[in-house]
Amino acid sequence: DRGGWAVRADAIEPRRGPGSTSRDILTIAGGSVAEQSEFTIRQLLDLAERFDVPEVQRELVASARWCAGIIDSLFQEIPFGAPLLYEVDARSSRPASRYQSSSHADWWIINGQQRLTAVLAAFGRRPPWIPQRRWLMLGGPDREVAVRFTLIGQFSFHPYKPGTPLQIRLADLLQAAETSTVQRLIVGTGVYDPHRYVERFAALAQRLLAVRVRVDWLRGDMDKAVTAFIRHNQASASKRLTPEEYRLVALSMTCPGLQRDIIDPAVHAAAQAGFPAAIGRPRIVTVMEHLLPPGATRVANRRRIDPARIADAAALAAQGCAATADLLHACGITGDELLCSPSAVEVLGVLFARFCDEAACDDFAGRWLVHIAARGTYHTLGSRHRADARAVAGAANYRDAVGALALQVPAGPIPPWDESTLQLGGRARATWGQPGTLFALASHAGVAGKVTDLGDPHVTMSDPRMRLRPLWAAEPGRHRTVAWLAWMTPDTAAVVEGARGWGRDAYDALDCPDAALAAQCLARPVPALDVDAEIVRRSAAILEMVNTFLRETEPLRRDAREAVPAQLAVA
Repeated sequence: DRGGWAVRADAIEPRRGPGSTSRDILTIAGGSVAEQSEFTIRQLLDLAERFDVPEVQRELVASARWCAGIIDSLFQEIPFGAPLLYEVDARSSRPASRYQSSSHADWWIINGQQRLTAVLAAFGRRPPWIPQRRWLMLGGPDREVAVRFTLIGQFSFHPYKPGTPLQIRLADLLQAAETSTVQRLIVGTGVYDPHRYVERFAALAQRLLAVRVRVDWLRGDMDKAVTAFIRHNQASASKRLTPEEYRLVALSMTCPGLQRDIIDPAVHAAAQAGFPAAIGRPRIVTVMEHLLPPGATRVANRRRIDPARIADAAALAAQGCAATADLLHACGITGDELLCSPSAVEVLGVLFARFCDEAACDDFAGRWLVHIAARGTYHTLGSRHRADARAVAGAANYRDAVGALALQVPAGPIPPWDESTLQLGGRARATWGQPGTLFALASHAGVAGKVTDLGDPHVTMSDPRMRLRPLWAAEPGRHRTVAWLAWMTPDTAAVVEGARGWGRDAYDALDCPDAALAAQCLARPVPALDVDAEIVRRSAAILEMVNTFLRETEPLRRDAREAVPAQLAVA
């Protein structure tokens, strides 16, 4: 069964591991829980309230299918890495919690958060260390696992999907086993002759709860725990830390609540604004680093920097990135797919973080974005954007900051585009590239009129439903120019697709106003529209619209001798 893990029918038999039973929750051989080298699934479910995750940890990233795989591995006794648990030394301070403002946990998960969370989520349990609201935001309930079965007695573990036939949620199976209602549960699946499955499912539940998870223990101070966390997640590890997560370790130790209270909300806000990639966690952390002294992210330096300074830098970075998202929306860039230069976000984020009031009252940032996008300044791999961001971070005032950015852009107006620049070149990077960005900027500026949906003149570009969508079905070698695209809502795109592409039938079905057509460089289609001829005509119209927009965008400097933007030089 694709997407799951098959289990032989004869593999499901009650088993008892060596030593204690699954109900020995508190002690083993007279020792404390913190001396156990193994936990049964039953124990993990019962003792979950006593665990927490320190703030140096990453967020939950395990997928639903990965969670199903964890359950299958446990069931088939396929070992995976033992989670590392930390018991706080009596002389050490308690760590800050990753998801909660306060914690009374006895044990901290240094390594293995994803695995232990997967076990709880698979049984429909919210990990107590993740608050309900955060659990929903992370999509935690989607990680629930179900066991599917066939009429010949095969079983497999899959992510739970409501409405799927011949499946039983592990949460329901556990409850039925505890209340001796397994037969009633199986009857509810609608299977013929449910009696033949009762004993087998009861054995499955018993065996799952008795499965043992091996754990390792660490004792000592928090520095030792963090060192262990880093070493378990270095580049040689299978689930290594991303660069920004590694750099966040020292800062999170020094400034409790840094990720939970400042960075996490900023990441969520960026995703809500349509920029989960361009203004995600890596970008926000990088902007914050520009506002901190060199070496601040080294674990060895964590006691040399004031926690308040870290919190201030993080708050400014969050503010700068939020202002950048607002600027992008104000220019017509409403999502990742329309931003051809994500690196520009780092520069703009630092600019707004340091000089938010001045930048918000000036049009320099918007004009700079147009120049960067049209000239392809950051389109090649390199660190030029990083140098520009450092220059802004080190500037004494706003005038110096924008002057430094203007010096990196050729003086004078933007050169006009030719028809070759409208070629999309594929979507390997999940963006529409330069043509999409410039088309969005020119469309939002209203060069050819106010852009509205072809089917509803009340829906404008500011509506999140409005995206660039194809006017005709993709064909090999032809879906290469921005002239194939138009601003449409999903409903309008469905009408166009149902009419087999843009033509007279789609036009009549949508009853498109002439103004809506003109704003998108479209003409009233004639019957039996020649698509190739329309592409040629529309390409020329779009090129004229984009070049008009570029001509109307003022240069950042008048000539090569000018060291600051023209407006500031006059002032």
